[in-house]
Amino acid sequence: MSYLIMNNAGIWKATELSAAAGVFLRTSPRMETGNKYKPGRSYDLLLLPLNDYSLGRYVLIAKNSTRVNGSSVAGSIRVLRDRDEIVANRIRMYYSHQSFAKREQYSGEYRECSICGCTITPGETVVQCPMCLVCYHESEDFPCWSSDSTCPTYGCDFETKLDQQVLWLPGAVL
Repeated sequence: MSYLIMNNAGIWKATELSAAAGVFLRTSPRMETGNKYKPGRSYDLLLLPLNDYSLGRYVLIAKNSTRVNGSSVAGSIRVLRDRDEIVANRIRMYYSHQSFAKREQYSGEYRECSICGCTITPGETVVQCPMCLVCYHESEDFPCWSSDSTCPTYGCDFETKLDQQVLWLPGAVL
């Protein structure tokens, strides 16, 4: 799930972003967010989901004064990544995409587990990596997913913690 995290009176609040709609933000004369475009209004930021929403890809379209992670937004457009800091008109907010690995019953077609080499069959307990979407055995007999601290797929660094449900908030979990 993707979130826009903003500070309201000293408390960080996460707003879930919809896969079907963009988010329109005005920072002046007062902070205002919504998912419906209103003609005649001037918006400071637009957050739009890309086709691969399951991977948490949102694109930011912003005014030139907007900064992401301390740098100006080149060409007024940027693909956001988890925990990006966005500053518009001195208002700080964060974009976050958080997916959690969990055990589930496999219901796909037969495939080979790249760790143990055995076939993954429908009904077996597996974990599908939320980042690269590869499935691995995860049972008492075949603890393939949890055999290392990160996903075994080359180039994927998703942590293999299971059943995690902690929402990252600025200044809380880093």
